Amino acid sequence: MLSQDTTIQDGADSQILHPGSRRLFSLWETLRAEQAYPTREAFAFDSIKDLMPDLVVLDRDNLRNSYKYRLAGSRVCRIFNENQTGKDALSGWDNFEADVVRKHLTLALTEYQPALVRMRLKTDAAQVVAAEMIALPVQMRGNNRVQLIGGLFAFRDVGNIGHNAILGRELISARMIWTEHREAPRRLAATSIGRPKFVSFAIINGGKSN
Repeated sequence: MLSQDTTIQDGADSQILHPGSRRLFSLWETLRAEQAYPTREAFAFDSIKDLMPDLVVLDRDNLRNSYKYRLAGSRVCRIFNENQTGKDALSGWDNFEADVVRKHLTLALTEYQPALVRMRLKTDAAQVVAAEMIALPVQMRGNNRVQLIGGLFAFRDVGNIGHNAILGRELISARMIWTEHREAPRRLAATSIGRPKFVSFAIINGGKSN
């Protein structure tokens, strides 16, 4: 079963579970001020040095209708036990779940709103690692293109669980964090409260059979 879910600005803090995701969102909000998104030059990485291993940079791969990791931090790579830089970020999902994640990342890129994806990753040792990914739009250096900077955070330490690979992925939820900015002061908030133009989906227990 699928439940429809929309997230409005007032509920952002309660919807973002991982402290690392919350810190990135707070930094992004501060840096963009009244603009739709901050520039990458303004993104103050010095203030989040401890989160650098969890950071990801995502680029849209138009040829494959997908997204790839332009950069993946060392803790992100440790989750998968494999270097993720340059790899397809949607690889490993089934078709339906990949489409849901793709749509939310595209909304983040085109509507300039943060996307939040929560998942369970299943290891080759039959372990389950819950994780949260946040994707935030920023202006690329030297041009007007927008890319996604964010983080992929595991809810447990994966350094000592003894796995060799991630063999399965389960989508728990995917949602947008609708925010307001000077360029569109009411439009985006209105779509999330009234008749949503874009709908986020959440998978709930008992809905998907293997």
